[in-house]
Parts: sequence; C-alpha cells; structure tokens
Amino acid sequence: MTLKGAWMNGLDLAGVNFSGMELDDVKLSGAKLQGTNFAGSNLENSHFRNAALEDADLSQTNLHGSNLKGCQSSRANFMKTDLRETDLRNADLSGCNLNLASLVGADLSGANLRDAYLWGADLDGANLSGADLRGASLRNANLTGVNLSCAILGDTTLPEGLIAA
Repeated sequence: MTLKGAWMNGLDLAGVNFSGMELDDVKLSGAKLQGTNFAGSNLENSHFRNAALEDADLSQTNLHGSNLKGCQSSRANFMKTDLRETDLRNADLSGCNLNLASLVGADLSGANLRDAYLWGADLDGANLSGADLRGASLRNANLTGVNLSCAILGDTTLPEGLIAA
C-alpha cells in the first residue's frame, strides 16, 4: 500500500500500523504518532516537524533527507534506520534506540540524546553541536568529522568504551 506524498499534518494517528508501507514525502508535521509502527517503511524526504513519536517503532525505515526538527521521539526505536542528511535539530531523542543507524551528515544540533543508545551508529559528518548526550552510549560508533562543539557529554560512553566525565 502507498500513501506517497499524503498530507496528514496534525492528525491523531497514535498506534496505527504503517509497517512496510511506501510513505515517502508524507507530511506528518505536528501529528500525534505515539506508539505508531513504521517498521520497514520508506519515509524518504518526509516531514515530521514537531510530531509526537514517543515509543514509536521506526526500525529499519528509510528516513533519508526527512525533517524531524523538534519532534518528541523519546524511547522510539530507530535501530538500523537510514537517517542520512536528516534534520533532527532540537528533537527529543532521549532513551531512543539508534543502534546501527546511519546518521551520516544528519543535523542533531541542540537535540536531547540523554540515555540514547547509538552502538555502532554511523555519525560521519553529523552535527551534534549543543546536543545533550549525557548517559548516551556511543560504543563502536563512527564519529569521523562529527561536530561536538558545546555538546554535553557527562557519563557518555564513547566509541572506545571510555566514559566522558
């Protein structure tokens, strides 16, 4: 099934199952999507600005080039998700599973990544300036060319297993 390019801004779609669907360029800004299942879906170039995605399953989705600026995504599952060149500025990603996700060139400036799991994540060239990474785990993550200026790193597990004080 495809909902390619659909306008669903501001709708309450909490708990809906969109798994495996073609949803590229969909508009979901300001939508209520708590607990929604997007696993395995194509969401390339989609718009989730200020959406509520708490506890949503976005594992193994394609979100390449999407806009998730300011979204509330605490405890969401982004495992093995393509988040290349995605706008995640000021997003709440606290407690999220971002293990093995591709965040190459993503903008996470000002994002809340407290207690997030980024094991094996590829953050090559990502912008994490001003991000809150307290308690986050970046074990085995690729941090080549990452901008960490003004980032908060207290109790963060770095790729080598060291804990940032």
